[in-house]
Amino acid sequence: MAGARPFIFVPLLIARKSWQIANFSYLCFTFKSNGLGTKPLLMLIINGRLLDKFALTHASARKSLATWKKATMEATWKMKQDLLFSFPNAKVLKQNRARFEIQHNKYRMIAEIFYDDGIVKIRFIGTHAEYNKIDPLTI
Repeated sequence: MAGARPFIFVPLLIARKSWQIANFSYLCFTFKSNGLGTKPLLMLIINGRLLDKFALTHASARKSLATWKKATMEATWKMKQDLLFSFPNAKVLKQNRARFEIQHNKYRMIAEIFYDDGIVKIRFIGTHAEYNKIDPLTI
């Protein structure tokens, strides 16, 4: 295929002190040359099972969560402005966290974003009332 981007299977070891995960998996990255080397063209979502579990119990959120996941995985966020370009209604919080409104603010999600690594870690998802009971900077 002429003009197709190469797919490279990369073994990925995720182990960060901040979330005590050791997960070995193979991910399919698409790479693009930027003149200085290559960079991945997608964001990696950690704790995606939390979203799937939430969608099973809250059917009205399924379509919005699927849309959020697709837009996030196709994005390349290198700074907070990139996130706001993708999700204008998101609120950027301290400590590289963001609050997303799911299904017109019926549900809220907190994610921690590691811009340099291209990782989005889901910290919380719940109803608006559940969100009011937590501290988004410590959860």
